[in-house]
Amino acid sequence: MEALRDPTRQTPQATHAMWDLATHISDADIPAIAEYFASQQATAANGRGGLAEQGKKIYESGAPDVPACQTCHGARGDGHGTVPRLAGQHSEYLAQQLLAFKLAVRTHGSMDANNRFMTSDQIKAVTSYLGMR
Repeated sequence: MEALRDPTRQTPQATHAMWDLATHISDADIPAIAEYFASQQATAANGRGGLAEQGKKIYESGAPDVPACQTCHGARGDGHGTVPRLAGQHSEYLAQQLLAFKLAVRTHGSMDANNRFMTSDQIKAVTSYLGMR
């Protein structure tokens, strides 16, 4: 929520969708909202079909110049601490975020290096594996 208050830190879609909400929530309410969402059960990754199977391989074992996603995000994509949950997110959202990291529109120390060499096909495969449709 704090990051959504800074439009330079988000994609245009995120800013458009969340700006009004994020700017009208008090600082005191943010921890309670975060606790609520953190307590929700993750939706299992799809893991179905050829594209999702390719994504599972990249997620679990990596690819040339792309480390395994599970190294940071966990075997099931649950995340931990400040590492976000990926499993069960919408595929389109995940793809937008990976593209934003790849293009350096969004930055993060680990993701900048880990995602830089992902191809469009690899992004589609990983998000097909992880995401909801």
